[in-house]
Amino acid sequence: LGEFEAQIQRALDLGVRPTHLDSHRHMHAFPPLFAGVVRLARKYAIPWVRWPCETLRGRGWPRPPRGQAGVAEILRALCRMSTAAGSQVRATRGTWGIAHTGRIDAAWLIHAARLLPEGATEIMVHPGLADGLDARDSRLADSRPRELQSLCDPTVREAFVRNHRQMIHYGQLGARQV
Repeated sequence: LGEFEAQIQRALDLGVRPTHLDSHRHMHAFPPLFAGVVRLARKYAIPWVRWPCETLRGRGWPRPPRGQAGVAEILRALCRMSTAAGSQVRATRGTWGIAHTGRIDAAWLIHAARLLPEGATEIMVHPGLADGLDARDSRLADSRPRELQSLCDPTVREAFVRNHRQMIHYGQLGARQV
């Protein structure tokens, strides 16, 4: 937890006010770490902690890669173990996109817009430009531009509007109920 706190302090020292806490590959979901991350969120008045529990609603989802489906299953189990600590912090209703990491496109986002529950659900994507990023350094090098393009696709935005859903980031959640 010392490293988590050092990173929070570094952000604050640089004038960045974290909107939420999460970790690479959801390491913070491990129950002993999760309880500590919750304490750090409270200590530093960081209002949200990612709840990496993915339970996709409805039918029609593409089959996730086997490895990612396993990651999502493990994270659901870890979340069940962390329920008591999780009740002490504000979190979204869950995180969608874990099982489909690297496979999210406009069709996936449009499908999600139709099936999202009421309240805030995080959709985890990794958008970006792969300029200079070697595919050997990141398994997501090829999917980053596709996810960026999908998030900017007007049909995706229209699907969210049509289904009375907003695309926002943690900083915009503020005091909203989830």
